[in-house]
Amino acid sequence: MKGSNSYRPRKKICSFTPVAFLSLDKPAIPTINHTSVPRYGEAVTLTCNSSSTTYPKYYRPLLTWSYTWYRNGSVVYDKATYTFTVRRDNMYDVITCRVHEVLYSDNSTAYKIDMNIIECKDLIADIFCRI
Repeated sequence: MKGSNSYRPRKKICSFTPVAFLSLDKPAIPTINHTSVPRYGEAVTLTCNSSSTTYPKYYRPLLTWSYTWYRNGSVVYDKATYTFTVRRDNMYDVITCRVHEVLYSDNSTAYKIDMNIIECKDLIADIFCRI
């Protein structure tokens, strides 16, 4: 028979496609750190910190983070750090932050300016600071 000894490639029946399984979870509850002791009349910078819980770990750098700052429950800012000036009208505010990776984190614990450690920079400010 003509051509019976010729090679015929087999047809591909199935193929293997690698699959990555991701475990997407909300980030760890954020913490708030400040750069210095809050002083009346001066700026204080707060930083919202969290960590990813997404697996596998090598996937984490590919994710985009966003931040939301709240003052007394209202949105006030949307970056990782939040700077404001300590004044009499905001000394007792409750500040929290929340991070978003793939899912939203829980809110951080509340940051409050500790009136026992607040420093006043001069006599006039000291009078207002203690009112």
